[in-house]
Amino acid sequence: MATGNVSAADLIDLARYPLGDLEAHDGARLVESGRCTIDRDGILVLDGFVTPDAATLMTAEAEAVAHEAWFCLHRHTVYQTPGDPDLPADDARSRLVKSDKGNVAKDRIPADGPLRALFDWTPLRSFLAAVLGLHELHPYGDPLAGLMINVNRTGETLGWHFDNAEFAVTLMLKPPLAGGTFRYLPGIRSGDAAEHAAVNRVLGGDETGLIDLAPPAGTLMIFRGRESLHCVTPVIGPQARLVGVLSYAREPGRTMGAQSQRLFHGRVS
Repeated sequence: MATGNVSAADLIDLARYPLGDLEAHDGARLVESGRCTIDRDGILVLDGFVTPDAATLMTAEAEAVAHEAWFCLHRHTVYQTPGDPDLPADDARSRLVKSDKGNVAKDRIPADGPLRALFDWTPLRSFLAAVLGLHELHPYGDPLAGLMINVNRTGETLGWHFDNAEFAVTLMLKPPLAGGTFRYLPGIRSGDAAEHAAVNRVLGGDETGLIDLAPPAGTLMIFRGRESLHCVTPVIGPQARLVGVLSYAREPGRTMGAQSQRLFHGRVS
């Protein structure tokens, strides 16, 4: 498979995931099954979404640009805030966790490579919108955060949190040798005392109800992380965890603020 001017249709296992025609029988069945799963579980895991050859190609692309990642250490609450000093130290809204990771920005990922081809492919956006029950989706307009590669090296982790975004779309590019497990507690966002109690239980080490995922390369995940508490456990061993982050929004042209760009990319576009 060539590395330049790649066709997204050649990357995806279309026999298993017929995104080319979502109105045909197989396509409609895929959408219906996916929608039911994500409505029930808050997550849809599509194992082998890209072909083995495509996964190899994308991994090589990610490894070639991993040195471009900007690394940051971020201390935050599970609500992605700096914490409220007026609240008790054991309040879920004031307890701090840490996240340390690298981000390869969109403008450091080859424009003619496989990741960009997948991100820009209109049938993928149509499929995602249909599964999520949305009218349409647009590529995130941010020149840095529209498409990213997350890099987690030895010992690095993503602390427990809820996402600010309505949903997240990720593609596993290279799992670590050990650790780096995606853990989540589904559907606990209720906005009341029960939610805060559940958060405190998890932060206190209670693993009741937690679900662990360690997807292989080529797995696409669609996750409603605003409703489910989640983290990535520390990476163990010398092999970094590489994950593609494909960001879409209901409206066109959505971007990060300058403060977020500085934090996660070390610069402002």
